[in-house]
Amino acid sequence: MAKFMLVMVLVMASWLIAPLSAHADGAMLSLPGLRSAGFTLAASSVPSAEVTNFARAYQSIQGIREEAEADMVKAVESEGLTVERFNAIADSQTAEAADSSSLATQTEERQFAAAIEDIITIRQTAETVMESAIEDTGLSVERFNQILEQSTQDKSLSQRIGDQIKALP
Repeated sequence: MAKFMLVMVLVMASWLIAPLSAHADGAMLSLPGLRSAGFTLAASSVPSAEVTNFARAYQSIQGIREEAEADMVKAVESEGLTVERFNAIADSQTAEAADSSSLATQTEERQFAAAIEDIITIRQTAETVMESAIEDTGLSVERFNQILEQSTQDKSLSQRIGDQIKALP
C-alpha cells in the first residue's frame, strides 16, 4: 500500500489533481474565469451520451493511472531504491530543513535522478495514452475537463457520472 504513495510528492501531485492539458502549450480552460464572467454550465447541458462517454473515459484513465503507478514503483526499485527511501529523498529535497536520516548519499542521488527520469517518461506516456482514451470515447480532452470541473460543482452531474460508472462492465 505504501508503494502507491510513490511519486505524488514531486511528479504526480499535479497530474492527479489537475485536469489533463487540452493544448500542447499547456493552456487549460479556466471555468472559474468563465463563471465569474457570468457563464455557467447547467447539468442539463451535459447530455446522457456525454455522461456515458465521460464515465467510460474516466474508467479507462483510472486503469492507466494504476498501471503507470505500478510502473513507477518498478522504476524506483530497478534503480536500487525502495519506495520509502525514494520518498524520503524526495521529501528532503522539497523540505527547507532535512533531517540527517533523509540525506542521500551520492549513489542514492544518482539512483534518485535516474528514477525521476524514468518516472517522467512513464508519466508522459501515460498522459498520451489517457488523452487517446478520452478521444476514443468521442470526447475531446477539453470537453472531458469541462465535465470534470463541472462535476465538482454540480452534485446532480456527479451522481449521474457515478451511476454511469457503476453501470459499466
